[in-house]
Amino acid sequence: MEAGLYAVKKLTRRGLAADSPPIGRGGRATAGLSRPRRDRVGAMYVVTVRITVVPEQVSAFIAATLKNAEATRHEPDNLRFDVLQRSDDPHAFTLYEVYRDEAGFKAHQQTAHYLTWRETVASMMAAPRIGEKHHSLFPSPWQ
Repeated sequence: MEAGLYAVKKLTRRGLAADSPPIGRGGRATAGLSRPRRDRVGAMYVVTVRITVVPEQVSAFIAATLKNAEATRHEPDNLRFDVLQRSDDPHAFTLYEVYRDEAGFKAHQQTAHYLTWRETVASMMAAPRIGEKHHSLFPSPWQ
């Protein structure tokens, strides 16, 4: 396990660092960690959304968000949708969404359940939501 932790610490934004374990045949690191794919083929599209909700609207926000999450899980290009509530701040939430690709996410944004959710929760937010887009490096392909 220590070798795996060492290799993860040596990951950089562009791949394995120069002082990381050498890469063997087939593009595999000798420590058992595969080199992140630079071409993003097979990389999943991940969206995180940070939301702060006004205190009196937390229960209604959770209900609306869970309804949206459940419907999203039935979309063909959605692989995961987590609704997270911060342990130290019950008004703070993170949505963690994984799609096969960016097109799958864009299709999600056109669905009736998403549009209903967006309209329903707009007045419940204490501040504008913060969305961040990512490409998955590990695992790849995402399963």
